[in-house]
Parts: sequence; structure tokens; C-alpha cells
Amino acid sequence: MALLLLLGGVVPLRAEDVKTVTIYPSYGYRAGAQWAIPLRLWVHEPRSLTNNLITHLVARPERHSTDEIARAHHRLSDLVADDESGEQVALGFDEDPRQIAYQLLDAQGRPLSSDLNGLIEGTLRLDVERSEELLRAQRSTQGWLRLRARSPGHQGNGRVRLLASQGRSVISDIDDTIKITGIPAGQEVVLENTFFRPFVAAPGMAQRYRTLGAATAFHYVSGSPWGLYRPLAEFITAAGYPAGSFHMKSVRKNLLTAGAWQDIARLAGGEATRVQKLAQIGAIIGQFPARRFILVGDSGEQDPEIYRAIRQRFPRQIEAIWIRDVVDDRVLHPERLAGMAVIEGAACRPGSDPAQASDDQSKAGQPEPGPFLDPLVGLYSDVHTLLGFLKNLFLGSGDMVFGQPARCGGGKLGAAVRGKDDRVAVLQPIYPASISGSFWSLRPIVWV
Repeated sequence: MALLLLLGGVVPLRAEDVKTVTIYPSYGYRAGAQWAIPLRLWVHEPRSLTNNLITHLVARPERHSTDEIARAHHRLSDLVADDESGEQVALGFDEDPRQIAYQLLDAQGRPLSSDLNGLIEGTLRLDVERSEELLRAQRSTQGWLRLRARSPGHQGNGRVRLLASQGRSVISDIDDTIKITGIPAGQEVVLENTFFRPFVAAPGMAQRYRTLGAATAFHYVSGSPWGLYRPLAEFITAAGYPAGSFHMKSVRKNLLTAGAWQDIARLAGGEATRVQKLAQIGAIIGQFPARRFILVGDSGEQDPEIYRAIRQRFPRQIEAIWIRDVVDDRVLHPERLAGMAVIEGAACRPGSDPAQASDDQSKAGQPEPGPFLDPLVGLYSDVHTLLGFLKNLFLGSGDMVFGQPARCGGGKLGAAVRGKDDRVAVLQPIYPASISGSFWSLRPIVWV
């Protein structure tokens, strides 16, 4: 080593000494004569032994195939990776004719180092003239710039999109909005769809996004933890969704970090997700006071309430709110979706699995089920309505004409009919039906 140093030689780094830097996709906004680019970097190394142990504890061979266990191993890998603290990362832009290295700096202008969770968060600033030079060098379209880690012992790449002050942006949830997860179906279904099964795209959503045009910017704001970024990014690309920035839930794994226990305790949704989304969405919109925004989410959790609060805060900037209805709120609780464009999704109930049902239908070449409530033929008395419901529900026949009910995991979830006075009656089974699956417990008819 000493001889090589004296001779001016360089000792190559061993592969195990090279740390991965995840550069999460971001965006840039104009701040005077500069572009301000919020960046989040994560420095880490794989922990094969820990990953193998966690996979072994989570996956049960009697329930999961070899492919499913391998998939879980891949999706768990970043959640259990070894965070590298005290690292300073230099970044460079691809095709840069000047090969300038950049670092994220603190308020005093000193380079930031990764914290106990391996994170470096800060804002990279580029002069407008410099950004135009880089965009030309990369032959970029729509403002995208590629960058990578350039410091010794680091590897990783990412990209950011410089967004004009005016234009349209979409802020989109992920789970049950563009990917079928089945959160209303319960924790077991969510875990299976998150870690073991192939991700299933929500029907028609990718096409809906693409029709907005290449100039539309996308920001994916999810209550999932940052440790699932990599498989979710792979899914978004494979399913044909537009590329965009990511904004996810922070879960500090290092238990010496203040707030780590609270992060772990609040991992699964709830108020923590509401606070996270309000803060992240508010920050994005606040940086673009002249842009218009479409907010897209689902009815399975708190998206309607979160988006309504955002619209009240930024009334002039919110062009529309789209909600993919996965719990039949358009029928059962229409006031919850008032003023929002409703995208009909297959309804989901505890104990069912919408991703499995959607995947089965796709394989069978069957069309996606129709909406829960279709226009119905005939005017009936209340008694006739009830008898028709029961006959259709239990015998699968009858002289009433029903729309195709929504399905979740292949089970019939209910039926609806329009009565003689134009009210709508909804009859719903309670999931699960029974141990044998032969009988349904029924909620009372609800008139809406």
C-alpha cells in the first residue's frame, strides 16, 4: 500500500467496500436566478444474513412458493439494509462537459454527511445558464437530467426533472390508486400483495395518466415506507405509468435516532400518513404557485379527506380531484366524494383479495367487472324489491335485471336496485360469509 502511494498508484476498491447511494427521483423549481432541487440520498449496504433471516421468519414454505419467497427477499432487502452513517457523497451530472462535482450543503455551506439512518437531505442549486448547458449535453426532453454518485467508494444514479413555473402536475397516491393492494381487505391481504405476489396495476389508470400528455409532471406521494421505493419504482416503469418524483413515509430504523420508535409504531397508515401527505403535498404545491394540480387517490383510506383539506388551502391551484372508489362510497357515502371525479374500482371487503381477483380475470381474458350500481330495469314495490334481491342473491336467477356487482376476491359483495320512487336500495353481505362459505349474513337494506 505504502509503495503504491509513493509511486502515485491507486489501490482499487474491493466490491464489498463500495456503498450504494440511492438517489430518489426528484424535481427542480425556480428560485430567482437558480433552480432549487430538493434531494434525498440514502447510503447503504446489503445485509444478506439479516435479509435471509427476516425472509425466513416472514415467508412460510407451506404457504408460499419458491418464486414468492424470492420475491419477498427482493422486496425486503432495502428495508433491512445496513445504513451507512458519516458518508459524504459527491454528485455529477451525466455528459457534463465540465465534470463538476456537487455536494449537498448545510446552512453554513459545509458538506452534509449521512446521518445514523444513512440519509442526506438537502437542496442542490443550479444556475439557470448551467442547467441549460446540462440539458443540451444530455439531449434532454421535458426537463429531465440524469446524475450519479461520483465520490470514491460510492455508486448509484438517479434523475430529476426541472419543472416550469406554469403547467399541469399530477399528485398521485400508489396503493389502491394505481396498484391494487387491498388495504380495506385487512393486514394479511396487504402483506401478501406487498411482499409475495406480483404487483397488479389498477385497470385503466396508466392509460388515463398517459393521456394527460408528456408535458404533465407526476409526483407519487405514498404512505408506504421509503424502503419499498425500489420495487414500487420498478412496478411504475413496467406498468407504463409516467416517470415522476417520489415522496414516501420516513421510517427511522436506527433506534438511537430520536423518533425512531414512533416511526415504527406508526408505520401502518393512520394519522402519521395523513400528516405526512399533507406536509409533502403542501410543500410541492407551495413551490409552484402558478401550476395547476390534479390530485389522484382512492377511497380506501384518507385520500378524500386529505385532498379536500389541500383544496381548501390551495383553491386556485387544484384543477380536479380524482378518487378511485374501492369501498362503494359512491353508493354508501356519496357525501364523502362530493365535488370529486369518481373512478369506479372493484369493491373490496375484509377477508377478500382484489389483487388476486384482478390477476385471475386478466389471465382469463375477462373484462373488468362493471360498476357496483348500474342503471336497472323496472319499477318495483319495496316488497318486490326485497324478494328480487333475495332470489337473485341466493338462487342466481329472477325476473329482475341487475347490473354486474363489483367483486373483490371473486365473491359477490352485494346488489342494488332502483325502486319505484327512484330511491336506491342496497343489500350487502357481510364478509366473510360463513365458515363453509355457503351462506351470507346480511346487513339490512339501506335506502340511499
